[in-house]
Amino acid sequence: MAGLCWMTVMLTVLLSAGDRADAVDSADAVDLETLASYVNQISALYGTHGTYSLAVSIPLPEMNRNKNKKTFLADLLKKSDPVERVKDKLDKDEVYVGTRVVASKFQEEGQHAESRVVDNLVTLFNNKVNKAQDMLLFYAFTTPCGKCFQLGSTGNNLDRYNQIRLWQSYAAVFSEVFQPRDKKDRLPDVNMGAAIQLFGNYQGPRGQIGLDHIFRCMKPEGSKSMVCISCDNGNQVADQCFSDED
Repeated sequence: MAGLCWMTVMLTVLLSAGDRADAVDSADAVDLETLASYVNQISALYGTHGTYSLAVSIPLPEMNRNKNKKTFLADLLKKSDPVERVKDKLDKDEVYVGTRVVASKFQEEGQHAESRVVDNLVTLFNNKVNKAQDMLLFYAFTTPCGKCFQLGSTGNNLDRYNQIRLWQSYAAVFSEVFQPRDKKDRLPDVNMGAAIQLFGNYQGPRGQIGLDHIFRCMKPEGSKSMVCISCDNGNQVADQCFSDED
C-alpha cells in the first residue's frame, strides 16, 4: 500500500437505521483516526493467525466521555470479554459469543470467518447489556468475496449480512484485499470492486449497509500506525479498497 494517498475525512457512522438520509451533528460522528484506534485495539486484543473476523459492540456514550483515554476501549473489552476466553474458543475452532464481542476464524470445512460471526449478530445484539446507543464495528480480515453472497440462492447470504443494521450506528471494516494464494488464479480488481459495491448497495430487509459505512483499515508498509480510508468515492468504490496497486 506504499504511495497511497490516505484520505482524512469524517466518518459518519451515526445514521438512523430507519432513514439513512437523516444527517447527524458532526460532534457525534467518529472520525477516521478514532476508527483506526478502535480497529487497532480490537485486532491487538483478539487478532489471530490466518483469516478471522470480529463483531464488537462499542458503547459510544462511554467512549465519548473517555475520549482522552487511548486504551479505554481495550480496557473495557478486557473486562466484558476476556482475551484468554476469546482465544480459547478460537483455538478450538469455535465461535466466541460474549457480552460485546463475537469472534471467529476461517473454518477448515470452508465456512468463512465473517459468515460465522454474522450468524451470531442477533444474539450479540440481544444479550446482557443494552446496545441501543452502541456502534457495531464489524471487522473482517479480508475483503468481501462475491461468490459468498450468491444472489438468488436459497437463504440469500446478503440478507444475513444485513443484520449489521440491527445497530443504528455501524461500520464494516476490512484490512487486506482477498486474492487466492496461487497467482495464476488471481481475481481481477474489477471483480473485487464489484463485490464491495454489491455488499454496500444491496437492499436488504433493513435497508442498505451503504458504501459510506465500509472502510479499509490497515498499517501501510513500513508504518506502525493503523490508518483507515472510506470505500465510498461518490457512490463508487474507492480504488484503494480493492487494489494494492500504487
